[in-house]
Formats: sequence, C-alpha cells, structure tokens
Amino acid sequence: MIKIKIIPALMIVAIVCACNPVEDDDTKTSGNVTVTTIQQLNNGCEDLDSHKGYELQSLLEPVAGYQLSLGKDILGIDNPVYARIKKCADGSFLLMYQNGQIGSHIYAVKSQDLLNWDAPQTLFEPVAVTTPGGDDIRRFSSADAVVLSNGDILAVTSYRANKGYRYYPECNGVMIRRSVDNGYTWSDQQVIYQGTNWEPYILELPNGRLQCYFTDAEPNLKNSGTSLVYSDDKGVTWFPTGVEQRNRVIRQYKYMNQGVKIFTDQMPCVRMLNDGLTLLGFMEARHESGNTVNGESSYWMNLVYAKDDWTVLAEDQEGPSDRQSNLFEGAAGYVGQFRSGETLISCNINGFFSMKLGTSDGRKFYGTSWSKDWYQPFGGKGFWGSTEIIGTHEVLSAMHCTSAGTIQLGKFYLNHKIDAPRQAIKVDGSSQEWESDQALFLGSASKEVSTAIRAANDGDNLYILVDRSDKYLNVGDDLIVYITEDNAETIEGAVRILIPLGGTPSFGKNEGGWKDVDIPGIQCVTTVIGTPSDGRSDSGYVTEMSIPLSLFSKKGTDGMLIDVVVVDGTTQDTFTGANANSTARWMPVVLK
Repeated sequence: MIKIKIIPALMIVAIVCACNPVEDDDTKTSGNVTVTTIQQLNNGCEDLDSHKGYELQSLLEPVAGYQLSLGKDILGIDNPVYARIKKCADGSFLLMYQNGQIGSHIYAVKSQDLLNWDAPQTLFEPVAVTTPGGDDIRRFSSADAVVLSNGDILAVTSYRANKGYRYYPECNGVMIRRSVDNGYTWSDQQVIYQGTNWEPYILELPNGRLQCYFTDAEPNLKNSGTSLVYSDDKGVTWFPTGVEQRNRVIRQYKYMNQGVKIFTDQMPCVRMLNDGLTLLGFMEARHESGNTVNGESSYWMNLVYAKDDWTVLAEDQEGPSDRQSNLFEGAAGYVGQFRSGETLISCNINGFFSMKLGTSDGRKFYGTSWSKDWYQPFGGKGFWGSTEIIGTHEVLSAMHCTSAGTIQLGKFYLNHKIDAPRQAIKVDGSSQEWESDQALFLGSASKEVSTAIRAANDGDNLYILVDRSDKYLNVGDDLIVYITEDNAETIEGAVRILIPLGGTPSFGKNEGGWKDVDIPGIQCVTTVIGTPSDGRSDSGYVTEMSIPLSLFSKKGTDGMLIDVVVVDGTTQDTFTGANANSTARWMPVVLK
C-alpha cells in the first residue's frame, strides 16, 4: 500500500509545548493528524546507564538555530576567552568568560533561551593590593561555576598578584562568589585557598561534599599537578586551611629539577559517574622534550579514575595508579556524563574544539584510535572550551574563536539506541496510536526543519514513524530511509525506501552496490499538513511505514540499524557522520 494524503493548512492550530525544549517549534495539528516535535518525546525517565553496551553507537546532532557566535555586542569585550556555560536551576543560562588569554576581569552574561542575552556583569575585577614586594594589582583568570543541588551557584576563579605572582604564593589563591537567585546577584568575594594556582573547578559529590580542584603551580620550577580543597557545608568553610595547605590528588612524575621531583596533570575536570562510586578525571599533562626544564613544552591528555574519593598524595608521590596517561596531544579537557550512560569528553586538538562519546565507565571512547574520529563542530580555532549537559538528551559546548574575537556556542542533541516496542500499528499516516516515547532527532540543516523518528514492531513488521516539522514545504522535500540488521558485517542486503513529497515511493537494495528493485510488502503512508510550494506557512508531514522483517536473514532478532535522510531543497540532513555506503554511524533499533 502506497498512499499520500494532503491536508490544506487552513485548519492548523498551534499548541505550545514547553517540555524539554530543543527548538522553538510548536506542535501543529490539522484534523486528527499531528506533527509531533522532539520536545514532546524522550521525556520518559530512563534508568541510569540504560544504554550500557550501546554507548559507542551514540551520536551528537547539532541543533540548527543554536549554533551561535557571540560577539562584542553581547559580551562587551573584543577578546573573550575561557568560556564556561551553565544551566541554572530556573532553566536560564549563565555564560562566564575573561578578557584575553591571561585575563584580569571575569564577566558573565545571562540568557533565558540562549538567543537573547542580558547585559554583561563583571564578577571579578582587578584591585590594588600590597605584597611583600610592594604595591601590586590583583588580577583574575580561568573562572568556572557549579550549580549546586540546592540551586545556589558558586562562581570560582583563580587570582594572582600581577608582579608578585612567581614569588609570593600567599598573594595568589582561589576565590568564590555565590548567587542564590540563578546568577542575577552575587555575594561578596570569599577566599577559599591561598597559593599559586590556575584553572579551579568545583564538583559536588552525592554526599554533599564540595571539592574545588585546581592546577597546583610552582612556576619557577615548571612544577604542577592537581590538588583540591573541600567543603562539607555547601561552600561556607573550606579545608585544609592555611597558605599552600591542600590535598594533592592527581600527579604524574616527569623528572628532577634542582633536586625536586617535577610533576604534571593539570587543568582538571572531574565527574562522579552514574554508578555513584567512580570519579573520572580528564585533564592535560604538560611535558618538556628531553624531560628537562628547558625543553619545548607539549600537552597530552589523560584519563584518571578513583573509587569513592582520591588518595591524598605526599609531596613526592604520584597517583592515582588507575589511569590512561598521555593518550594524545591535546589540551583543556572537560568531561560529563548523560543519564543514559554515555560519557562525553572534550578538549582542544590543534586549535579545534573536539568531542568524543564513551562507555559508561569512561574507559573506552568512540573510534579506531585517539588520533581520529573526533567530532569537531566549530569552524573557528581557539582553546579552553567546555561542555554542559543540560538534559537527558542535550548538551551545550562553548569555545572562543581567536580570529573573530567571539565565543562559539552550540547545542547538540544525543541520538542513541531506541526501542521498537511491541505494538500493532495501522499504517495510516497518523501518529495518534503510537505509544513509544523514544525518538531519534534530525535538525542540523535548518532551524525551520526538524524531524523525529520512532519505531515499533508486531513480530512480523518493523514500523517507522517520521514526524517532519517544516515551516515551508516544497516539492523535492523528500525522505530517504535505510534499514538493515544490527548484526550485519557489511551493508550488503540493506533496504532503501525513497519517499518523494507528493510522489510515489521507490525502493532499493544493496546487492554489491545500491540497485533499484521492487520490494513487495512495504507499506508507506504520508500525510502532508499544508500545501507545498505555495509560499505559505506549513506544518510539515507525517510518514508512517511498515517493513516486513522477513526481508532480513535474522528477522530483527539481533536488532536493526536505521539511517534517515531528510531532504530540504539542496541540503540533506542525516545522522552525524552517516552515509548510505556504511552502517558505521547508523542508529540501533532494538525490537521488544
């Protein structure tokens, strides 16, 4: 059965959906046919690590309309660096940055929607101080923030005496300010550590303890490592106390300098994984060629692990022993984890912001090697980027662009394995009877076009539902669906379904290459809500199809793989990195 229904757009009404927003798209209805947007889906509460075993098949899809370049008109300065983006407890966003690579001021801007921004605030600004060497200026750099479980925000930054930085550790330190109203107003400054440092980062543990990690620096010796101070009262008091009193926790031995052991492992970012036991750190190591203090520096990335908490190290001790050291050249690591299990690391590689998804234990990451298969979404070069997971399927990434003097900011959607629950479906071009909440998302090509893909099965057929939200439909806005079995070692035997807008579907099969064939038993029904190519606003279309599982050798018992191509004029949107001649980036569908 092949059928196309066209419903004029005159009866459209809008129903605003505010749950888990990905884009500013409304639900549109006409009669009993509805285009379901991704905001309405993937809202079921998945178990922690629900996608264990499938993490390396997961992908990040850019969300069009939220690939942004923020300049001086928003940020107020010409050279914003060290971007850190946070989602506040009320759903708004806080973006922090500094002026220039070395920094002196720390700024922040607020937004409700990532598109409109309030005027920038100055969180930390230089102040005159007196050091043992005389009059000096206190400057600030490398700020980050944490949104606590009670909704408070702690902004944390490194401070230093400008002239006395190398000589007076007591004049350097870490400072915080607190906001109890989602970043609109801030408390007075509070010093939580005295000693030379860079790149502080605060983590809240499940038991409520706060850990402030930082690069523990001895600049005259080129000695570093990661240390921390902690608080058990939401950041009111911090321990240990006293100048240069800290817990050394992550350090990699390099060489001897002037009779002193020299360490590295710096610019820390640490998360507690979903198991509630494993601490995962992703950070850089600075190495000097020839293992000498005068050697040329290079930066390498490390993964480190601990159970429950870190072992406090002696001054001449390295650790932890559970680590993957010097994996590849890179800098400025950041790490997070989705509820479904995928760990996410990001860093700077050759100036480009780079991301990889990994397993729930943070031990293995996508690709054949560390030197390839990175997802690099930003075109401009910079350094010191960050990520912020803001929902079960959404993450924000930010890094400045040196040449443009801007901050590159992007929203990305997590596509991962979806289930095809057991349900008898009537293929009629409507989603009304569909029970499944799990969906894949496409929406990188245009902010006016987004697509949600769901699946079901009845034991004999695989059902696919495609909801395309499209403000302006045009002839040629076609849909292509590729399907094969998850156990397939090659693409041989995969099926292709081409559904032209307003035309008759056609089929193909990979038999030593793609060939047009007639495939009996496939049903396709498309309901078009609007009038294509008339210049007026449309809603989109709903395509429903059934594919006999008998077309495949194992009838879907090992699961299926799917690739979807949404054609919009001259552009094609498909899963990140996917193509018709390899199943490596097709998405898994498990039949229940």
